[in-house]
Formats: sequence, C-alpha cells, structure tokens
Amino acid sequence: MPATSEKQRVAMAIAEHHPEKLYARNKEMKKMTHGQLHDFAAKKTAVDLTRMSTAELDYLEGFVQKCAELEIDPEEVLVKAAARDEKEHGLIRRVVGGVARGAPVGGAIGAGLGAGAGLVNSGLALRRLPRKVLASHKLEALKMTLQTALNVGVAGGIAGIGTGAIAGGVARAV
Repeated sequence: MPATSEKQRVAMAIAEHHPEKLYARNKEMKKMTHGQLHDFAAKKTAVDLTRMSTAELDYLEGFVQKCAELEIDPEEVLVKAAARDEKEHGLIRRVVGGVARGAPVGGAIGAGLGAGAGLVNSGLALRRLPRKVLASHKLEALKMTLQTALNVGVAGGIAGIGTGAIAGGVARAV
C-alpha cells in the first residue's frame, strides 16, 4: 500500500535506500521491514484494472502494443498528455478567475464614472434654466438630477461589468 502523501512516500524511499540520511524525528521508520518500506515508497497505480470493462482493457492493450511497436515508453506518453491537459485547464482557470475578479471592479468603476457623468450633465442642463424657474422648482430639479445620475450610473455599471470581465480575463491569461 503506497503512502498517502508524496512527502511520506519520499521519506519511506529514503528510509529504504539511505536510512543514514533520515531525520531523527523519522527514526522509527528504521524499525520497519524492507518489504514494508518498499510498499509504502511505491507510487500509487493510476488505474484499478479489475474495475475496467473489457472494451477499456482492449483499448489499453492496443495502446501498449502500439507504444511497443513505435518503441515509445507508454508512461512517458501519458505523463506528457497529462502535463498538456493541465496546462490547458490551468489557462481556463486563470481566465475564469480573471473574469470573476474583473467584473465587480469594472462595474464599480463604470457606476462611479456613470454617476459622475450623470451629475455633470444634469448640472449643465439645470444651469441653462432661468433662475426663476429653478427657484420655484428646486425639489423637482434635485429629483431630476439624482434620477439622471442614478440612471447613467446604472448604465455605466452594466457597461463596466462587461469591460472589467474582459479586461480581467485577458490580464490573467497573459
């Protein structure tokens, strides 16, 4: 039975082949038999062959035979394929993480810029009104200003979410 972690496996391999290099805290490993150390130091098998279907076993046998014909180590092929898959999945994880981080930031920036633009536009529109009209309708003018700022802020926030998500995804991908 292999060790449960890579560090345990390495420690067992050291105890098996070079017991003099063991740390004092691992001295109890010296009391284990050579067979026990060998079992714990062994790498885990990736697949339980007893649980495979006949079709899967036939495919696996064909793979091994093809590797033998081409004089290629099957384990080397599998390790390279796993590394390639991990690299591709790692990129996808980074992009998704960037989108998740960029969207809220972009939304907040867009909302802030949009609200600011809405306030400026409302202020410019109110400035053009005659003072008499403005004095008699202060509450309506304030409502209009805040409503415009809110509407433009929401629109800016929505636009910022998309922009921030794209920027965050691209930034994490590179």
